[in-house]
Amino acid sequence: MVAWRFAIGKSHCWIWLILIIIPLSACTPVPPPATPPTSYTGPIAEEPFSQNGDYWIYQSVTQVRLKSTKLFEQIGFPLWIGKTWNYEGGAILRGQPQTTKASRIPTKIECYTTSFTEVTVPAGTFKAFKCECKCAILSLQYDPSCGEWTIWYAPDIRNIVKRETESTESSIELIDYNGRRRPPATKTPPQKNLLNTRGE
Repeated sequence: MVAWRFAIGKSHCWIWLILIIIPLSACTPVPPPATPPTSYTGPIAEEPFSQNGDYWIYQSVTQVRLKSTKLFEQIGFPLWIGKTWNYEGGAILRGQPQTTKASRIPTKIECYTTSFTEVTVPAGTFKAFKCECKCAILSLQYDPSCGEWTIWYAPDIRNIVKRETESTESSIELIDYNGRRRPPATKTPPQKNLLNTRGE
């Protein structure tokens, strides 16, 4: 949930509105290329999967805490440096609940992966993909821009560790988690039958 402001202008009269950008669950990101360019040799993050017991606890600058048991959905996996993807969302006036039946203003969010770098948050220091996102209002009645934000996705914990927005209310950092990537299970080789190895 990201809070932004934009202006609607008529002659000399300006009206300021606060919007909340909400991803639409029915709208999935446009399918990104399945693989990076053949010349690419940098890090890649494949789409993660949920595991029982996973959770991530975030805190905003205003000390509001949020516990999530879900993976961040609005990322176009696989990720690599230079990857671009987009998805659709909807905006409502700030103060209205997300369950409101009021019509939403359609938005389009485009994101670009700029780097793979270390980022330090209260939960620790992680190697993360830095992704910059821009929001655009899909309506001629409004200012076309609805804000920008940056997210850091850490493959080791399979979720974002930080989100930096124009609003302190929606800027968050990871403070605790139980979602570290676990190594794949290895098969134990079958033990030899001692009787057979001695020829008995």
